[in-house]
Amino acid sequence: MLHFYIKHMNNAIVFVCLYYVIDIFLLFLTFYFKSVNKWALHGKNLFLKIDKDEEPYNTKLYKFKRIFDNFIISKTYFSHFYIIGLVINSIILFQDVQYNIENQKNVYYHICLTNLIFEIHLLRRFFEQLFLVRTTTKSFMHICSYLLGISFYIITPFSLYNNKQINYNWSIIFPLLLFIFGNIIQ
Repeated sequence: MLHFYIKHMNNAIVFVCLYYVIDIFLLFLTFYFKSVNKWALHGKNLFLKIDKDEEPYNTKLYKFKRIFDNFIISKTYFSHFYIIGLVINSIILFQDVQYNIENQKNVYYHICLTNLIFEIHLLRRFFEQLFLVRTTTKSFMHICSYLLGISFYIITPFSLYNNKQINYNWSIIFPLLLFIFGNIIQ
């Protein structure tokens, strides 16, 4: 998978950039349209009356929108984000290590550091979800939020991948220490 990604890097970069542009566009839509904003909410905020000043219409489009507004799932599925992210990111890291060993490169200098940090982040969030977070039966998220989260954790490992040699200096070590400190205090 990683070798396919490297061979088609230009197409992948365009796809990843397009994905993030679309996500940012959707984010801006949530600021301007109350009905789209409701699809981005989760938990207690999902049940706030965002459409209180919206007039009911009898059109088919409005009826479909009302049905779609209520298409929610339990927040216990949040862990799916981290499982999918862990699987994809682990495959990328494994292939990166395997590729560097096969080409007799020192893995210490050639492993993708951003994916390694992302792996630590995913593991921490997954274990938080398993052992710390207690979702209630009334805790929901809209299906759009769920699908956006799934797609984010599918795309992000590929967007973070960088196969350049690492030159360990303070510009690398300081952000790593900051990341470790941030995870400890969180």
